[in-house]
Parts: sequence; structure tokens; C-alpha cells
Amino acid sequence: MSKRPLQLALVLGLAAGLAAWVAPRLERGASTDACAPAGLPPADAPVAVCGTVSGGEGAAEGAITVACFGDRDPSKGMPVDAHGRFQGWLPAESCRLTAFRADGDLIDPGTGTQIHGAPGDAVEVDLWVPNTPAAGMGFGLDADINGIYIRRVHPNTPASRAGLASGDRIVTIDGVSTVGMTMWEFIERGVGSPGTQVVVDVRTLRGEQRVVSMRRQVLPKR
Repeated sequence: MSKRPLQLALVLGLAAGLAAWVAPRLERGASTDACAPAGLPPADAPVAVCGTVSGGEGAAEGAITVACFGDRDPSKGMPVDAHGRFQGWLPAESCRLTAFRADGDLIDPGTGTQIHGAPGDAVEVDLWVPNTPAAGMGFGLDADINGIYIRRVHPNTPASRAGLASGDRIVTIDGVSTVGMTMWEFIERGVGSPGTQVVVDVRTLRGEQRVVSMRRQVLPKR
């Protein structure tokens, strides 16, 4: 869960809930003047997109961006201005366009909507991000087909106080299996409001299984 070149090691907590979905307004072959930034579209991103992001009260300047869900670094996505507006270009392929809010060492995905435009299309969509700061458990992770593994536990965090350790495998998060879960699917379930509870089922390197309950915490940028 983070706001710099994101790697597969991200600081996470448990989700407050899955992102809501909103329907985009898609105009086939429409003029892109209203949506597109100045200049010609990139060859690999010929679909114009624009819209509004609501929520995000108290977020720092530049902390809210819009990107395709699953992008490695959403902080490099489309910036959102002081009026909540954004515009940019998308590839002509399926994209779950999502608004993200960054707080300290965490990134919180807000609402998303599935878009599959063709070259020359213009898409307008309204998105939302939480009004509360993102909070998490405080560990870095790796994701593979077998689930989610703790890569590093950060000091003075819920994870460190709960005794989680590098190499532990998160088997379930709030009762949901992590097998086959992607990094961003875990992040979507991972971030939530400060003080909310998260329960994870953990398998240690020694084969021991533990059920750990924690309260999410805002994690300052390291």
C-alpha cells in the first residue's frame, strides 16, 4: 500500500470493503476535444478519458491520482486538480479506471469502472476516493499463485506488535483466501480507515498457524 515507484513490497492493512462501480459515459468515435489533453494522443493510448473525483477530504496536494487498477505505480497516473477534475489518455484495451488516495506509506483504491474503448473514443466517468486517511498493518509483501507472503515487517506498526515476521504466509484476510490473489486485489482488501479491525490467518515458516487480529494504523512515509 504506497506512493513512490511501487514494488511488490507494499505496506498493507485490511480492506474496509470492495470498491464501488460506476458506469462510464462512452461516446464511440466522438470528438475528444472536451476530454483530451492538448496535443496528439500517444500511439499506445488512443482513448481520451476525463471526469471528476469526489471525496478525498484532507488529502495532501497531488495525493489523488487516476490510473488503471493493477498499474504498478498509480502515483504516476493522471493527476487530479483542486476541483477534482482529471483528463488523459488510455490504451485501447480493457482498463478498470480507478481513483487512488495516497497517505504516508499507503495507497487506498477508491471506486473503479471498467472501460474498453477503441481509438477515437471519448470516455467521461465520475470516481470517488475515501475521505478518511489510508491505514494498514505495516508490512511489505510478495504475491504469487500460492498466496501472499510477508517480505518485511516495519517497526512500530500493528504487524510488528502482533509478532508477524518475514516469510510468514497470509492464508486468509477477513476469511477470504489469498490463493491466486494479486497484489492489488490484496491492497484493495488491505487498506481501510484508522482503527478498524483486520483479522488474518497466518502460516509461519515453522508450519505453525495463527489467527491474528489487529487495528489498522496510519503509516508515515518512510
